[in-house]
Amino acid sequence: MSALTEQDLSALGLAAANVLLALEQPAEAEQEARQAMARCADAPAHRVLELRTVLGIAKLRRGRGDSTLAGAVADWQAHFGEEHHGAVAAREALAG
Repeated sequence: MSALTEQDLSALGLAAANVLLALEQPAEAEQEARQAMARCADAPAHRVLELRTVLGIAKLRRGRGDSTLAGAVADWQAHFGEEHHGAVAAREALAG
């Protein structure tokens, strides 16, 4: 069995952050998302934007502003278009 790559670890971190958000644990989700983002040096833009979206949602739920999520929305739209599922989900999360 081969060792996990940084991309594998960032994918696992993204999944964990989403689970933590679903469990209403935004502080832990934010920490997990930040750790996963640190592993994204070679990750595709899509993964980075997914992590930024989760990070933005976690920060918003903690009352720490919406600038991270707003930036993620803008980048989703710029890179993948306004109708991409990531852009739509991030916009909906920002709208609350």
